[in-house]
Amino acid sequence: MEAPMKYLQLLLIPFVILALNACSSSSDSDDEPVVSAPSSISGKSVKITVSSGSGGFASTGTAEMVFSNTTNQYIINGDTVNVADSAGTFLYSSSSNKGTIAVDDSGFGKGNFNLTFTSTISGTYTADMEQNPSASQKGSFEVQ
Repeated sequence: MEAPMKYLQLLLIPFVILALNACSSSSDSDDEPVVSAPSSISGKSVKITVSSGSGGFASTGTAEMVFSNTTNQYIINGDTVNVADSAGTFLYSSSSNKGTIAVDDSGFGKGNFNLTFTSTISGTYTADMEQNPSASQKGSFEVQ
């Protein structure tokens, strides 16, 4: 009776190891969700909340960037306290969970909004402007 029990224990070991590996890999909290940036933002609005800014960018506030569905133009509706209204042209590109909005803005000139999507509609962003390389802005966004 002792020999069959040893064989049974030996047969169970691989199953226990597989079960433990499956549990540990599915509960790995270091894995980030796999999210793709949208292929286009035409016809959409992006609400931004500024957390910091320098060199000509607002350091706090909110705004809504509204992108045309038919042209390469956009408008920014600022909160009128910290973020001013402006408008311009844009070119959007995306790769993986990143989206880049290259703008030529009536208020600050050429620059980029670099979006990192952490969900299908939201994430964090950084912004820069060509005429002032030390200018930067950070915050969060939501696409609507």
